[in-house]
Amino acid sequence: MVTHDSPTVPGETPQERRLAVITAGHRAGEHNHELLVTGLSDADPHVRASALRGLEKHSLLETASLVSALHDADPGVRQDAARITAERSAPGESEVLETLRLLLGDSIPLCVIEAIRALSASSDLESVPLLMELARTHGDQLVVEEATAALGELGDERGLPVIVEMAEGKPALRRRVVAALGGMCEIILPFGHQPVEISFKIDARRAVRIFKNNQTGAGVLDKDRGCSGADAA
Repeated sequence: MVTHDSPTVPGETPQERRLAVITAGHRAGEHNHELLVTGLSDADPHVRASALRGLEKHSLLETASLVSALHDADPGVRQDAARITAERSAPGESEVLETLRLLLGDSIPLCVIEAIRALSASSDLESVPLLMELARTHGDQLVVEEATAALGELGDERGLPVIVEMAEGKPALRRRVVAALGGMCEIILPFGHQPVEISFKIDARRAVRIFKNNQTGAGVLDKDRGCSGADAA
């Protein structure tokens, strides 16, 4: 973890330093840029997080600074850094993605969740085995749900068995299973050259039955209803 012990931004209190950084984030100019860079090392985590956002707002946040923030001792800063990666239009750079994969082992569930979202947004297929492990073994239900959803969003067939396993979970998790299977319909329920849509109104167990029938050839796809006739009834 990266620690910060001393104030680096002018101001007698953390609130004053944070206000200075927030103001700099809304203004252009070399002085404001320097203040934001200085704020990345401030002792107060809110100042550091505001500096991150300010630099990103001006497209001036360097990869090294983002990676350092992902290693920050404060969980709030780590979460902000992961969110910034998820919000970017381009996939994260290799060093950033590698750090996000490490963040999947964070002791704070919210940090893990933000890392999952960032990896999913970056279409990082290297994280699929790690997400599978999280879905199967993590003790926090929200992490399990997010990992399951990410497997569906990534669309890698390696994640399908795990998604199917999650259909036996709690109602909130089963809803994520239906969404995940729906996101992978081109893999699990092909019909000619057109993907067959899975209705989000059917429950997870029925969606899994459709999937298993299709895998074994037992189910017959209904062109109009988008699932096997027996399970759609």
